[in-house]
Amino acid sequence: IRQPVIQLPEVEVPEEPVELLRLDDYALSFEEKLLEQVSFAVHSGEKVALVGANGTGKTSMLREIWKNQNPAIQFAESAVPAFFSQLHAEILNENNSIYEELFAVGFETHEQVEQHLCKYCFNPDTLGRKVGHLSGGEKNLLQLAKLAAGNANLLLLDEPSSHLDTFAQIALEDAISTYQGAILMVSH
Repeated sequence: IRQPVIQLPEVEVPEEPVELLRLDDYALSFEEKLLEQVSFAVHSGEKVALVGANGTGKTSMLREIWKNQNPAIQFAESAVPAFFSQLHAEILNENNSIYEELFAVGFETHEQVEQHLCKYCFNPDTLGRKVGHLSGGEKNLLQLAKLAAGNANLLLLDEPSSHLDTFAQIALEDAISTYQGAILMVSH
């Protein structure tokens, strides 16, 4: 049984809640209007879930928040966002090795990468494999391992439990519940 230990970034918790993200009168349309007049804020320490059926614009909105190119979206100066995408290629380079993905976020030696990824159930013998050869669950665990290596205080998570087995889902739930930063998560 593989039971990962998922850890999200350790962040400083402000004494008073701080607004990290605000949407004011956000709208989203493709061939038809999916969302309109959406306004909300996410404060430090809050965990917010966007729940709804497929095709209602949740993922598209989260992706737009991450790209931060819409005037209805405003991050606070103190916000340090990180994005987990259900479209792995948005975050992971399929042509990179697993080692290369972790070197890109600041790890300097193979030993550091191996120590970090063993918590996520990666065998040191497989870390030279290309990301494109990983299963969906392994790609999700790799994204979570990359998030853990950062210093984000606002996690934007797009269905992070998809493709994960039961043990990994439990580990993710534990990590989310103990994370001190803010989370905006899409789920069904």
